[in-house]
Amino acid sequence: MASHQPLNSNRAQLRQGLRGYQIFFIVISSVIGTGVFTSNGQALALAGPLGMLFTVIILGLIAIFVGETISELVQVFPVPNAIFEYVYAFVDEDLAWVVGVCYWYSFASVFALQMLGAAALLSYWGPDGFLAPLVFYGVTPFVLFFLNLSGVYWFGIVETIGGFLKIILLFGVTFILYVIAGGQGDPNEPIKNGFNHNIDFINNNTKAICLAFPAVAYSYIGIEATIVAAFEAQPPNGIGWPSRTIHWAVFLLYFLCTLGIALTVQWGNPSLPVPYGGIVLHSNSTGNQAGKTDSAVIIAVLQSDRGVVAGIINGCLIFSTISAANTSLYIASRTLYGLTYRITGRNPLSRKLRKASVIWEVTGTPAMALLWSVLAFYWLPWLEMVTNKSAAILINDVIDMISITSSVSCLIVWAAICVAFHRYERWTRLCDDGLRTRGYTRFIRNSPEYKQRVWNLLIWLQPWNARIGFIGCLVAFAFASAMWWDTPVTPLKVAAAYGTVGPAHLSRNSLDKD
Repeated sequence: MASHQPLNSNRAQLRQGLRGYQIFFIVISSVIGTGVFTSNGQALALAGPLGMLFTVIILGLIAIFVGETISELVQVFPVPNAIFEYVYAFVDEDLAWVVGVCYWYSFASVFALQMLGAAALLSYWGPDGFLAPLVFYGVTPFVLFFLNLSGVYWFGIVETIGGFLKIILLFGVTFILYVIAGGQGDPNEPIKNGFNHNIDFINNNTKAICLAFPAVAYSYIGIEATIVAAFEAQPPNGIGWPSRTIHWAVFLLYFLCTLGIALTVQWGNPSLPVPYGGIVLHSNSTGNQAGKTDSAVIIAVLQSDRGVVAGIINGCLIFSTISAANTSLYIASRTLYGLTYRITGRNPLSRKLRKASVIWEVTGTPAMALLWSVLAFYWLPWLEMVTNKSAAILINDVIDMISITSSVSCLIVWAAICVAFHRYERWTRLCDDGLRTRGYTRFIRNSPEYKQRVWNLLIWLQPWNARIGFIGCLVAFAFASAMWWDTPVTPLKVAAAYGTVGPAHLSRNSLDKD
C-alpha cells in the first residue's frame, strides 16, 4: 500500500472562515441547480406524474437517512477531506481511495455539465451559435476559478447570497406553479395520469420508475456537502445545525416544487427532456430555437401564456446553474486537495498529484486543485460544437454517459459513508468499557457527554438510518442498469451505469508503486 503522511503536518492548511449559516446556504447552492427544474421533468416523461413523485419521495427519504448519518459523523469528527477519512479510518484504505476519486469525479464532471445546462437555458432567447459557448464554455469556468481562488471568505459571502436567492427562487416558482394549477379548468387533470411509462424506453410502469431513479438522484447530489465544508467552519462546532437541517430542507423544497410540476405539466408533453438512460441531455444546446425549452417549470408557465414570467424564470435558472457550478468547483477542489494531501509516493504520478495539495498562502486555497478541477472536463462542453451528424450522436452518448456516472458515483459515496458509520457505531459498542476506562466517553453514543455534543432529529433510530441509507443506495445503484432492461445492451450503457469504480481503483493502485 502507498504510504501516507498524517494530517497534522507542518504544511499550510485550509483557512477556517465559514460560519454555520454560510455552510447551510453553500450546500443549498450546491444542491439547487437545474435538477429539480429539468431532471425531474425527465422522470415525468418516463414514469408519469405519480411515478415522478414516488421517485422524488423515495430518493428524498434515502437522502434524509444518509444526511442524518453524515450529520452525526461530522459533528463528532469535523476533519478535512472527511469523506475519505471516515472510510479510511472505519472501513478500508483502498475503498477510501475509490470513494474519494468517485466524489471528485462526480463534482468535477458536474461542473462542466452545468456549463452545458447554462448554455441550453441561454438558447431559450435564441442567441447565435457563438455567444453561448463563448460565455459559458470559455469565460465562465475561469471566472468561477478566480472567485474560488480569492479565498473562502469571499466565496462564502457570494454563495450565502446565492443560496438565499435560490430558496426564494424555489418558493417563488412553486407558488407560480400552484397558481397555474388553480387556474386550470380541472387542477388535477395532469396528475390524474398517475403512474405511466414511456413505451420508447421501457415496457411497464415499475421499470419506468426504476429508470427514473438516476435522473432524480442527480437532483439530490450535494446534500452531503456539509462534510466537505466541516473543516473550514469557524467555530468548528458551527457545522452542527446546517448538517442537521439541510437534508430536511431540500426534501421539503423539492417535494413542493415537484408536486407543482405534477399538477401543471402533462406527462406526454413533447417538450419534456428526452431520456436516454437516466439523466437530462440538452442536445445541441447552443442551437435550440428561441422560445424552446425542456425545463418542466418553464413549460408549465408557457402553457399558461405567461411568456414574460417564463423569461424571468429562465434567467433565474441560469443564475441558479452558475451558482451551483461555483459550489461544485469548491467541492471538487477540496476533495482533490484532501486526496493528494496524504500521498508520499516517489513515482512521477505521485509527485505530480502532490502539487494539488499545496495551499496558496495568500488566500488559503488549494490553487492547483482548483485549476485541475476546472480543466479536467473543460473539453466536455465544447464537444457540443461538433456539427457532423454521426459524430454528434456519439458525442451525445459520451455526454450522457458522464452525466449518469456523476449520479452513480455520488450514490457510491453515500453508501460508503453509511458503512463507515455502521462500523464506527459497532466499534463504540464493542469497545465501550475500554473507552470509558481511558476517558473517551465523548465517543460513546449513549453517554451524557456525547449527547451534549451531538444531536439529530432521527438520532434515536441509528444505526438503522445508516442501514436503510446503505440499502437504498444499493437499490438505486442497481437501477442504473434499467437503461438496458428493454433496449439493447451497449458498452456505453454499461460504462454509464458502472464504469466509475474500475478506473478509480486502478488509479489508486498506480500510487502504490514508488
